[in-house]
Amino acid sequence: MPKTILHITDVLTIGGTEVLLAGTVPELSEYRHIVVYLKGENKFEEALKGIPVICLHHSGKFSLFRTAKRLRKIIKTFKVDTIHAHLIWSRFVAALAKTSRIRMIASVHSVISKDAFEKNKLSRWMEKYTAKKVDDLICVSQFVLDDYTKYIPFKGRTHLLHNFIPDLFFNTVPQNNFEFNTGKTIRCIAIGSLKEAKNYAYTLQAFSLLPGKQFSLDIVGNGPLKEKLQLIIDEKKLPVQLLGGRQDIPTLLKNYDVFIQSSLHEGFGIAAAEAIAGGLIPVLSDIPAHKEITNRLATFFSTENPNSLANALKGLLDKPIDLQRLQELRKYIRSIAGKDNYLTKLKKIYDL
Repeated sequence: MPKTILHITDVLTIGGTEVLLAGTVPELSEYRHIVVYLKGENKFEEALKGIPVICLHHSGKFSLFRTAKRLRKIIKTFKVDTIHAHLIWSRFVAALAKTSRIRMIASVHSVISKDAFEKNKLSRWMEKYTAKKVDDLICVSQFVLDDYTKYIPFKGRTHLLHNFIPDLFFNTVPQNNFEFNTGKTIRCIAIGSLKEAKNYAYTLQAFSLLPGKQFSLDIVGNGPLKEKLQLIIDEKKLPVQLLGGRQDIPTLLKNYDVFIQSSLHEGFGIAAAEAIAGGLIPVLSDIPAHKEITNRLATFFSTENPNSLANALKGLLDKPIDLQRLQELRKYIRSIAGKDNYLTKLKKIYDL
């Protein structure tokens, strides 16, 4: 009888955690899977075809115990052996629903002190309670693991498991002609939700400091800051477009030279890793996660002053791009974030 694993996440919309989940579960055919999510619609019906997918219709923090009761029934019905919980509210629900015989694995995908504890002090207390129920903790970067254990006393097993990058990003043939001193426009792209942590206002400030028509920027993503960012673009007449959400990222990346990420913090930096796999030049904020996933081989800038990013971009005009360094970086990303490597490590954790 195969081991039954219940995967629980907050939503099944198009996001990094959800794409990771939907790309993993169908590959692990040696286990029996159930996918449960708290609320919203399922955007992964095709990817999860043939796998039971159940919505708990969670309606907020005041329905936490009612949602946990629903999950407990599902656990009993499917005779679940292991729960793999993603994201903070899913972990809370799973911790309330599980019995002592069920193993619980928790994945932490982000910098929990920034994404949770600074915004909601109650979340830290709830995470401490959750941690008592967790047998194995998976973190997407060493920085995320260090941040978690700094705030939460955890006594179970810990695992470093970088997110994986789908093979189609690595299948792209990277360009080998970055001749930027010929007067052509350097085409830049940034990818990520339009929210404060992504620091897009800073990126726009930096673009206001760049010369004439030598640089352009397209920003992919949706979020609450869309109107504010568009106002800045219009007022300063910047060579920047907001493209909204896109699902054709591997194809889209082929149209660009440089990937920019000005994030104030990241758990892993999956968009940056995908862009590197696709052959783009990474120009990244000098945060720990970016340095970790690139082995310090990217071009970094400080988020304290927009001139730092502007100067990093202008530096591309001054000297030839080190293609060997880019190839080395691409190989490094594949070594830590290749899908086969990810699945092998995850299976070992499931089989403990």
